[in-house]
Amino acid sequence: FEQTIVTLTLLNMRKQIIIYINGKKYDNITDPMERLSTFLSNNGLTGTKTSCKEGGCGVCTVMQSFWDGQKVQHKTLLSCITPLILCDMTEITTIEGIGNSQNPHPIQEQFSSASQCGFCTPGFIMSIFAEYCNGKPNIKQMRTAIDGNICRCTGYNVINKVLGDIEETVQEVKVPQLADELKQKYQTVLIENCDYNGEAYKNQITIQPTTYQEIKNFIDKYGSCKFMAGGSDVMVDFKTSNRMPKYVVSIARLENQKYIIIENGVLKVGALVTINEFEEFLQKHHSKAYNFFQSVYSVFASHHVRQSATMCGNIMNCSSASDNLPIFMALGCTLKVLSLKSMEMRDVDIDTLPKGYHTTTLDKTDLLTGFEAKFDDLDGLYFKKLSRRRHDDMCVVSSACKFNVQGNKVVSAKICFG
Repeated sequence: FEQTIVTLTLLNMRKQIIIYINGKKYDNITDPMERLSTFLSNNGLTGTKTSCKEGGCGVCTVMQSFWDGQKVQHKTLLSCITPLILCDMTEITTIEGIGNSQNPHPIQEQFSSASQCGFCTPGFIMSIFAEYCNGKPNIKQMRTAIDGNICRCTGYNVINKVLGDIEETVQEVKVPQLADELKQKYQTVLIENCDYNGEAYKNQITIQPTTYQEIKNFIDKYGSCKFMAGGSDVMVDFKTSNRMPKYVVSIARLENQKYIIIENGVLKVGALVTINEFEEFLQKHHSKAYNFFQSVYSVFASHHVRQSATMCGNIMNCSSASDNLPIFMALGCTLKVLSLKSMEMRDVDIDTLPKGYHTTTLDKTDLLTGFEAKFDDLDGLYFKKLSRRRHDDMCVVSSACKFNVQGNKVVSAKICFG
């Protein structure tokens, strides 16, 4: 009887992904895990380029607009590591959507003198355009916006000059408007028998639920699955293996999981808080912590990745990309873990989480729903990262240290390496 209820619940879910691209509706999508960049190219939108397929160069940058329940939000996406399921019920704006050779956008006009081969230019333009959609940026904000856009021709001097010209001449941009249906309450989507790469993906099933109970129902029917939030790590793995897990659960639309609270000296962070959102919260509410984490994130990934990658996902990654892991180990973090078998929540000491590269001690049916960390005393907290590149690179080794000093004496110390 219970299995029948689970089956009926899954059958009643939405079976269609809906994406608007440059104002045009697309709802004939058969593979929710297809890269957005591939989908754009297959539909004639070839202005968005693809190079690295791992979110490292920025040439594939587009803008995503979505309803957060109160207002429209705009952010950049790296389309080469963004599966279509993460674009469901959102608007995507590509370079074709802001102007063309007959009627170029002012930002496009300015960049016409800042490119040589031009392959990277659409990514730069979309990064700046997205920044303008959130309010007129200053030149420092524009430089941050393009910190994940790589140009192998110009040496960047001419691009830096153009940023100054844009700041002077472009006061505002025409912001894309969301269709009314994109502002409706999100409904769980379940896509079965994905049509991608022939037999290799036959019977692949992807769900993007809104509640933990829906995930439990899915697992009860299909067994273990691959969890995904921002998608950056999953899609990079896809590049190397060229195979997607049979069952994928995107938790990107779970309700009530975007919270950040500092209460009685304890930081509480929900499962879907992105690294950028965490940094912006600290900037407004905790200047000391902001100064520390801003220095950490200035050499962590790119602005584009930090807008999609979640704090919890980065901790769970347990790899050379997990800069947050040693920091929150040093702070004595407690993980909030939900068993999707028993639906019971338990506390897990973060020190016990790592098992090996990309592996944890949690069960396959456990889900990290958030974490808590002592945040009342950040004195004596240090972080150092060694990487092959100065910026936007995974670490060779990283370390976080927390010293408790009384007078001239170190009373306690915790040193963590990643």
